[in-house]
Amino acid sequence: MKLNIGAFAQSHGAVIARKLIWRVGTVVVICTLGGRWTAAESYHPGAAIRQLAQEQNIPMTGFAQVTDRAAVVPGDRCVALVSLREGGDIKQWLLDFEVVGTRSNEAKANDPTPPPFYTSSGRRFEFGMTPVAMKVAAWGPLDQNERRPERAVSRVKVKQAGFLANEDYLGLGFDRMAATVLKLRRLQTDSPVGFSMRGEPFPEEQIRVVKAAFAERGVTEADERSIAGAAPALGALLNIVQGTPGLSDILAEVVDIPWWSLIKSGGRPEINLEFVSMKMARQEASSWEIANGREVYTVPFNLLLNGKIALEVALTTLRPQPPELALAGIVKIRAATPGKQAKRVLIQLLATRAGEPVG
Repeated sequence: MKLNIGAFAQSHGAVIARKLIWRVGTVVVICTLGGRWTAAESYHPGAAIRQLAQEQNIPMTGFAQVTDRAAVVPGDRCVALVSLREGGDIKQWLLDFEVVGTRSNEAKANDPTPPPFYTSSGRRFEFGMTPVAMKVAAWGPLDQNERRPERAVSRVKVKQAGFLANEDYLGLGFDRMAATVLKLRRLQTDSPVGFSMRGEPFPEEQIRVVKAAFAERGVTEADERSIAGAAPALGALLNIVQGTPGLSDILAEVVDIPWWSLIKSGGRPEINLEFVSMKMARQEASSWEIANGREVYTVPFNLLLNGKIALEVALTTLRPQPPELALAGIVKIRAATPGKQAKRVLIQLLATRAGEPVG
């Protein structure tokens, strides 16, 4: 699956995908993540991070299990640990996300509708627009092996920011797409079929070919919608990354920038995101405290600059429900420089807390 973010457009604080290409059947593997990470890889919070959390009264363990509502409310909170490893050194940051405002049903009725997505099979998909206000506080960097945590914490300044997120996009998540990919892998044939998505209808001849191929393989409308939903969900995730102080800079540390290619393109690279479908997998849900009966999936993708893999990423994700719906149901993000195992970033969800619905 290729996701061209060079054609993304900004819409009400969320990024909207304009092009999505999917190969059904014999999936072409552009890159694999190999054995670099395991699902169990994690880093423990260092003494300085624990000291900081204690001083700031930030929860470090425990996940709220919310089953009586499907939407976020003010007070829903997600705490994450960011670890940047280079060789034997590990620098860490603590992130505290909180929902601070939602829209009333009356106000939502007047919100603009995001543009629809059209697929090469002739379908038209619309995804809603429910803005929520979020704030985030970020502390770091702190050395995981800091021997004088109190002194180190006293020197760290908090960075705070607020941003709007689209709850509907976040609620799409990535688990449905992963489940569909696993289903389609079981339906492999020797004839891959191109699946595209854009902001305007496709030619009738292309629709006829793709629709017939999908019917032969048993691809349903729900299957297509789950794949199409990955585009706005990923856009919503990128919106959170951009809105979090310092997070883009941390991830930039592990991006392999093709400088010569950038120079030749005049500093305007073609940027694409490419899901690595053959490495998507279901994890053992019982090993995840937060799962609570939900399936857990690994969803890897690559960031490409001018056709060259610049960053390898793997999401660990489950069905979004409050409070972790605020982060699209993502419980872990792993990002690494291609071919350089010693340098990588790991973002782990440490704890969640539920707000109290008003009324």
